[in-house]
Amino acid sequence: MSGRNKINLKVFLLLSAVALISSGAALTGEVLADRFPPVTLSTLRFMLGTLFLYLVLLVKREKIFFYLQDLPLFILLASTGIVSYNLIMFYGLRFTSAVNCSLITSTSAAMMYLFALIFLKEAFRWRHFSGILLAFGGVFLAIAGSAEKSLLPLQLNPGDLWILLSTVLWAFYSVAGKKAMRRYTPLITTTITCTVGTLMLLLIALFKRAFFPFPELSISLWGQLIFLGTVSTGLAFYWWYQAIEEAGASYSAMFLNVVPISTLVLGQLLMQQPVTPFQVSGVFLVVVGLFMIM
Repeated sequence: MSGRNKINLKVFLLLSAVALISSGAALTGEVLADRFPPVTLSTLRFMLGTLFLYLVLLVKREKIFFYLQDLPLFILLASTGIVSYNLIMFYGLRFTSAVNCSLITSTSAAMMYLFALIFLKEAFRWRHFSGILLAFGGVFLAIAGSAEKSLLPLQLNPGDLWILLSTVLWAFYSVAGKKAMRRYTPLITTTITCTVGTLMLLLIALFKRAFFPFPELSISLWGQLIFLGTVSTGLAFYWWYQAIEEAGASYSAMFLNVVPISTLVLGQLLMQQPVTPFQVSGVFLVVVGLFMIM
């Protein structure tokens, strides 16, 4: 196997894992959002995620550092991809449906592609662009199949607008992070960003006294909270930036189309709902779109 094929396989596996983890995070976040205010849940999530990242640094014996001149960049990354993104997303989930949220979130791939073209000067490729459109069409078709009748009953509400705003912030965070990785490794970039973001969230949480009273949680909910913080935050964020460094923002963005599909499948498996032909067709289109840019 050639070096290029090894890299492609590594990136493919990383992004596939991130998509699967993100699906689990979406289901977990939906449960926990009913138990915690957005500030509390976001702060707990990134406290656990940041601690996990420092453990990874310790195991890999990688020293953390950054140049003072790059502090504004890390504050920007933390403000958009950690603080604002999570607070707005968890708030929006209180007012919108899972169908609407999946549709809106899947547009982040197109947003990242546009940001990458504008700010990172990534090359425009018709095949790449067509693959994104095809995969987005697959997501749209699959989510349509999950509705009882069609997409026509979907109504735009304030929650949809909050989710749309969080999607824009995530796309910007992902593309802007490529600039930081010109000087730092993905692990250091992720750790510093999460550290700054966690400190910002802690200040907000303490100011709002968000931890009082702290809700009683079952063992299952504690497990979901730990998963949300360590695996879906620390590990997934690190792998996400690692994939962006090796494959580019627009290529990595393509895999975001898999998240609504896998979330839908996992949710149906857990809820024992049947899979419709629309959903099967949607998965097929996403897979074809992925292979178009491989």
